[in-house]
Amino acid sequence: MIEYLSGDVSAPAANTAAVITLAAPHEVLAHIVRGEDPNLDAIAGKHGVAADDLARVIGPGRRVLAEVDTWLPQDCTIGRLAEVEVHGICTGTADCIITARDAGGVLHSMVVVDWKTGYDDEPHREQLIAYADGATAAGGWPSTGAVTIVEAWVALGE
Repeated sequence: MIEYLSGDVSAPAANTAAVITLAAPHEVLAHIVRGEDPNLDAIAGKHGVAADDLARVIGPGRRVLAEVDTWLPQDCTIGRLAEVEVHGICTGTADCIITARDAGGVLHSMVVVDWKTGYDDEPHREQLIAYADGATAAGGWPSTGAVTIVEAWVALGE
C-alpha cells in the first residue's frame, strides 16, 4: 500500500510564489537532508539566483524532515538519502528517501519526500508513486506493508 499525503506536512514560511531555478533550492534541500549546512552564497552564485531566495526553503525543509521523524518508530535507526536515482515503473530522481530499520536491520518504514519549490495547482501523485515504486524495487517493502509519499511545498509553506 502506498499512502499519499499532500499538504499534510505543515511547514509555514514566508509565502513566495517567486519561481527560482529548480536546481538551486533542490541542491540546498539535499544538503539539509544529509544534515549539512548549505553554502547559500556558493549555490546562489552557481545558479544565478539570490541567496535570500534560497534561504526561504531551509526552515520549511527542516520542519518537514522533523515532522516525518515523528511518524517513525523511536527504536529504529533512521536513514536519509538525498537525490536518489530510482528505477521502477519509470526512472527518476527522488528528492529524499527516509527509512527506519529495526535493530535487526529489518526495514520497518519508508517515506519518500518530493520537494516542490514553485507553484502548481496539480498534485504530482503519479510522479511520487513512481518514486515509491523505484525505492521499494531497490530497498524492498517495509514490514508495515506501506510506503508514505509526501509532496512538500516548501517555497509556499504548505
